[in-house]
Amino acid sequence: MYINNSTMAELPDWLFKYLNTSHAHDELANHSGKSPDHWDTLFNGLSSLTAEDVSERAIEISQLFQNGNIKLDRNQKWHFDPLPFMFSKNDWALLEAGIKQRTLLLNKIQQDIYGEQKLLLDGHIPAQQLFQDNNYLREGFNLPQNELKLFFTALDIYRAPSGEFKVLVDHCQCPLGLGLLLESRIIARRVMAEEFAECNVQQIKGFLKRFTDAINEYTRYMDDPRIVILTQGVDDPNYNEHAFLSTYFGYTLVQSADLTVRHGEVCLKSLPGLGKINVILRWIPDRSIDSLEQTEYSLHGIPGLLQAVREGTVKVLNPFGSGVLSSPAIQCRLDELSHHLLNAPLLIGEPSHYDLEQAKNLDWSLLELVSYNDKHFKLDGASEADNIRVAINDHPDAYFFQEKPVFSCAPFWSEGKLVAKPVVFRCYALTTENGVEVLPSALCFSNENDKDPSVSGWLKDTWINAVDNLVAGAHNIPAPVKKRMDVTLLEGVVSSRTAEHLFWLKPLSRAQ
Repeated sequence: MYINNSTMAELPDWLFKYLNTSHAHDELANHSGKSPDHWDTLFNGLSSLTAEDVSERAIEISQLFQNGNIKLDRNQKWHFDPLPFMFSKNDWALLEAGIKQRTLLLNKIQQDIYGEQKLLLDGHIPAQQLFQDNNYLREGFNLPQNELKLFFTALDIYRAPSGEFKVLVDHCQCPLGLGLLLESRIIARRVMAEEFAECNVQQIKGFLKRFTDAINEYTRYMDDPRIVILTQGVDDPNYNEHAFLSTYFGYTLVQSADLTVRHGEVCLKSLPGLGKINVILRWIPDRSIDSLEQTEYSLHGIPGLLQAVREGTVKVLNPFGSGVLSSPAIQCRLDELSHHLLNAPLLIGEPSHYDLEQAKNLDWSLLELVSYNDKHFKLDGASEADNIRVAINDHPDAYFFQEKPVFSCAPFWSEGKLVAKPVVFRCYALTTENGVEVLPSALCFSNENDKDPSVSGWLKDTWINAVDNLVAGAHNIPAPVKKRMDVTLLEGVVSSRTAEHLFWLKPLSRAQ
């Protein structure tokens, strides 16, 4: 154990029991590094708390969290843990460098496969596999090159038993969880203010400012720019998060029914008339963007949007077709592509991949069978070996083997005690003209759903140690960004759809 005896004697009983329980792959016990000061500082701040005190904090946090009403899945009840996760400076420096490198690499790949396609012509990416992927959008091939750069991305990272970090999945279309992370930080700063200050936690408000500044760069020379957040609407299980981000950043929240394309321009339908939209921050998937050009009709698409992007009258963030970056045709070759495009090995890689020939002499219990074409397909090599044999016999070119991810554990407060739960860290990156910025925190969640790792019931605020001690009084809760609020809000513009709902609501209120 990395805590010295004198420190252990001062720890409360609830924490002492957890640290003295054997956890084979635990973040506190096995991955604290040679200098565990970041955990020691937190433990010293918690040493005066009893189990009842922690439970009271958990209740307070639960009430605040429910009032915020931000969740990733409407049928999933989220629990925000009163004990934050601590990353050391060394661990975070490694993660930050790896995230920046990976984001740069994905940007180069995105621009090439919808541009010159040298990687396909040279055989670095198998063209047949890529073109068969449902996330490859042929209509994105003739978009302007400046419309192919990634803007806001995320990746899920876990720590393997060896101690190295690995990427579970990349989120390049419309990364979820930012609103959830913001709310968890606001609540943590309110409930754990003393511990937050003592641990010299890096703040996230600088990243949030750069986020809005990067969006505003696209409207710098415009007199009355309009920036909107595009959502599928109340039927989207993530609608609450979209609404939270709209309020926080001051951008208008719209649905496809609120927008129309006229003379190559995207316009907001409002009572005063049509108003030109300059930037769309979209939270709808690639295949629901433009129901006019795309083969799959969607009620959430905006007919003519792609042509407006080609003409340069509107900026859409993130770019079209970015979902293909999570294709196995690319993911299985990222290390090779890193050497080719960046002249450097990949700092944070994926679980090892094996073709069927390589997997013949390997232990299948440590592997799982996945599909090149269906990202939801997965068979466990330990319990579904017979099904694997049938699948690879019928379609040997459609599958490959992947190392089964083993997640590290962290303590969560449950029923009056600390219990170990597997954790995944969703990290966020922003691509600007000055390079890649990494959010100095992460959405730490417990991975308890094998079929869908992004759905979980437990969350933690993630704290990163600041390099230098922060000035006293500088630990401010990240306030909503209002420096340059969307002009549609300032003008009081109401979309025609909203006005129609209000019109029918008025007679109902009179009848009551």
